[in-house]
Amino acid sequence: MKKSSYLYDIDDPLPVYYGVLYGLQWAFIAFPSAIISVSICKVALGLNLEQGIRFLQLTLLVSGAFTFIQSAWGHRYPVIEGPSTAVILTFIQIAPYGLPAIQGGEIIGGILLVTVVLSSQLDRITRLFTPNVVGVILMLISFGLLPALLKLLTGATHVHPEGEASITLISLALVFFMATLSFRLRGFWKTVSILLGMIAGSFVFALLGRLDGRSLVETSWLSFSAGWIESMPGFHTITMVGLASI
Repeated sequence: MKKSSYLYDIDDPLPVYYGVLYGLQWAFIAFPSAIISVSICKVALGLNLEQGIRFLQLTLLVSGAFTFIQSAWGHRYPVIEGPSTAVILTFIQIAPYGLPAIQGGEIIGGILLVTVVLSSQLDRITRLFTPNVVGVILMLISFGLLPALLKLLTGATHVHPEGEASITLISLALVFFMATLSFRLRGFWKTVSILLGMIAGSFVFALLGRLDGRSLVETSWLSFSAGWIESMPGFHTITMVGLASI
């Protein structure tokens, strides 16, 4: 029997220090993906700064809650239970119908997914997702996220709408640096190459005076909102069909 090349199997307990480093790397990857997804949805919905922050807070809260539930009692895989990039393209297209219509479509899509799983028809549906179909979906996701990612890579802001050459060069250097670490390193260090790249990038930007930590100290880490739900779901045929098909 061929021995697995993995450092640990799915149910193997990790040493504490490995678990801490893997957890930090996982969090540093999860937060940017959530922020990028919310930023794209914020623009599509036309939310102001306060509404966008609230949207991000609720997204992180729900993602964290379901990640904990799935890790403890569900599938127990170390995956991110958060915003789906595959849904963002549909989300953008139906955003003009408003948030209530999107909420209603998400509810119908969730009910349909649960129904398919409980009826034991999931295997039949997954056969339709051939490599060609999955490849096209991944390409659409990549192209859909490209505008937001380019702004982050180039440092585009309202002050520098075209970006900054120095930020672009540093970003590209960090991408190649992390790719080199992943290729050259072996064992445990290979698995935390992204975390090492993030630490190196933070150090570089700190030296350049581009990393301001005062906001972390001044911002309240815990607050409660009086109104949790600002709108009630609405059910529209177009949004229900669009989100249910995803």
